Amino acid sequence: MVNSPTAALMSRLAPGTEKSASFGIEEAEAIRRELLTITQSDIFKRTRRSQEFLAYVVTKILEGRGDELKERVIGCALFGRAADYDTGTDSIVRVVANETRRRLQQYYQLNPESGAVRIDLLSGSYVPSIRVVERPAPVALEALPELPPPSTRRKFPFAWMMAACFGALCVFLAVQNWQLRTQRPEPSRRTGLPWSALFSGNRGIHILLADTSVGGIQNLLQTRLSLSDYLNRNFIPQPDKVDKKTLGFLRFLEVNQYTSVSYATTAIRIAQIAQAAGAPVSVSFAREMSLRTFKGGENFVVLGSSRANPWAQLFEPQLNFTLEYGEGIRVPVFHNRHPRPGEPVEYISGTPPGSTLHETYGHLAFLPSVFQGGSILFVTGNGSQATEATGELLTDAPRLNAALAPLKLNPKDPAAHFEILLRVRDTTGAPVRSEVAALR
Repeated sequence: MVNSPTAALMSRLAPGTEKSASFGIEEAEAIRRELLTITQSDIFKRTRRSQEFLAYVVTKILEGRGDELKERVIGCALFGRAADYDTGTDSIVRVVANETRRRLQQYYQLNPESGAVRIDLLSGSYVPSIRVVERPAPVALEALPELPPPSTRRKFPFAWMMAACFGALCVFLAVQNWQLRTQRPEPSRRTGLPWSALFSGNRGIHILLADTSVGGIQNLLQTRLSLSDYLNRNFIPQPDKVDKKTLGFLRFLEVNQYTSVSYATTAIRIAQIAQAAGAPVSVSFAREMSLRTFKGGENFVVLGSSRANPWAQLFEPQLNFTLEYGEGIRVPVFHNRHPRPGEPVEYISGTPPGSTLHETYGHLAFLPSVFQGGSILFVTGNGSQATEATGELLTDAPRLNAALAPLKLNPKDPAAHFEILLRVRDTTGAPVRSEVAALR
């Protein structure tokens, strides 16, 4: 993208349309700065849904993909809805859009001279109106990492809808990752588990993002990919047995790496904690990791189940709670390998009788590495809301310490490992409350 003439700085995306805008490099940077300022303001920082919604729609415009800002696509991308969900009865996107619109209005009422950019979300549209009112002063700024280019394959309705859902999931990470690199938090050392163990010594922390592209391939094929096949990039073991239409979409997923919003936000929170403690930290897609790195004795945070992150297969035998995928099962269930008195063998998601809240489950495990030295921190869930709630528990020290209190673990003991199965109740796509269902 090249710099546009001065006149273009006054251009404005027509509200309510699906036509994308073209911004110059300086304009795009100014828009990103304004976006980050808005989302970290007092009005927005307490509502993650509005933060994610605004970051998603603005980033789509900056990518020139405003035509993807449809209710169904947003529902898939941000709130984990199925591609065929009923938008007539499920109003999550409209509710969050209205909430975001209201907060934007409040923000600009309190900050009428906030900057060189104005971002609005007018009624009846999911396409933001972005107005650059003047050329911003040059600011030294790291560029956002480039996202994979849009696929040039021939698009068909089902595949394009699914591709949009998968592709949209990693947008929020790009914006938040830039924020992480530019912030310099004050040093703060966590004294409770698992941080007391992770931050001891000079070991680094490697965060592995779930590979939802490969997870999607397995969901479509109803297969389980071994770690060996994953490392050898054998994502579609028998392509000759797949119809041409489906194979085209599988090939799209095969060459693109995406993760989900819930895993991305969890990664950002963990990285910020590590950065504040002065611990070396890196964030990588699971597909970029090598077995040699795992054998190096470092600490790893593995985000995603063994389906979305096959690296989890390395330590799955150590787990008491495992996520099981059965044929025809839409939502996987957690299997309790060694149930204690009063515990079920399976933890199944659903809406309990007489309740209006949906129940899902999240899993947090802190385990010794299968290789010499280091530990593994494992975060997953059988739904995006469960994963989000589990990430929140992990990064909320008082809540996590309270949850672990019954185990009476010594934070200074390098062998102090644990598992938490978290019951999460959610409504309209957002976790409402959570509680510990089981401990190990």
